[in-house]
Amino acid sequence: MSTLRSALTTCLLGASVALAFSAPTTLHAQPLCAPGTWSPTGRQPCTPAPAGYYVLTKGATSPTIAPPGTYVPAAGAVKPTPARAGFFVPLPGSTVRFPAELGFYSSGERPIAEVPAAPGYFVPTTMATHQTLCAAQTTSYGQAPACRFIGGAGTPVPGSVEPEFASSFTPGSTIDLGLLAQGSTFTLHWWIANTSTALQSIYGGMPSAPQVLELTQLSLLGVTASPAPQVLTTILGLPAGTVLGEGGLEPFDVAITGVARGAFTQTLSFHTDATAGFGQPGATYDVQFTGTVTPEPSSLSLVALGALGLGAAVVRRRRRA
Repeated sequence: MSTLRSALTTCLLGASVALAFSAPTTLHAQPLCAPGTWSPTGRQPCTPAPAGYYVLTKGATSPTIAPPGTYVPAAGAVKPTPARAGFFVPLPGSTVRFPAELGFYSSGERPIAEVPAAPGYFVPTTMATHQTLCAAQTTSYGQAPACRFIGGAGTPVPGSVEPEFASSFTPGSTIDLGLLAQGSTFTLHWWIANTSTALQSIYGGMPSAPQVLELTQLSLLGVTASPAPQVLTTILGLPAGTVLGEGGLEPFDVAITGVARGAFTQTLSFHTDATAGFGQPGATYDVQFTGTVTPEPSSLSLVALGALGLGAAVVRRRRRA
């Protein structure tokens, strides 16, 4: 009996020892990832959120992409940075903000786009937060960095832009063609140009938007000649509707043909949209021609021959007498 009791005691003690050594070891849980970092389990080891993303809370299992109107410039961000007025962020996941360009502005909180200046308004700087109404005697056509002067013969408004007419003739001058034989043509090789450089100065080059180019474009609306029955004046190579941008030059010919004898005075008028809205009647530049149409050379020869014949007849009559 005692032997049985001793065996049972030994068996129980061995089981206890075995159980003690076979008990599972409890591992300590890894710390949670801090804000600005993440991992697939939410616990260390963790990865910083990349630029364009952020992690707001600890224990994150993925980063959050920055929404439009915000940006994240560096890794490890805990929140995105909102774009302020004068800037914009159009796409999610942006690492930068974009400044509003010339002729554009942005306003409000977290702008996602720049807004073009409306017709009649302008925005003269980058990073603008508002548009400005064009002053009296000026206008614009949208997306404008300045306003076009439309005040006619008035003094240009400071800060406004406009086309600048130039030509190979002097406006207001008179050109004496002298004697022009009937049936012959006198041809002048001329040009007109737009010498404005306003937009090039503003942008450091030429913009591409058509409505912006119209601020300084020069339109030729037509060329007219005052009545002069002695001559026929024709303009070659300069059709109505010709538009010259900054630095543009257009060569053309003026052909003046004598059609009837006598002295003549004729005014040639170039009608443009200078000092007016684009394509609207504006400044007119005149040049005057004077001269005398004489009989054509063949007619002069016949007259001379007739005079000689008449003189010979008179001589013969005198001899007979």
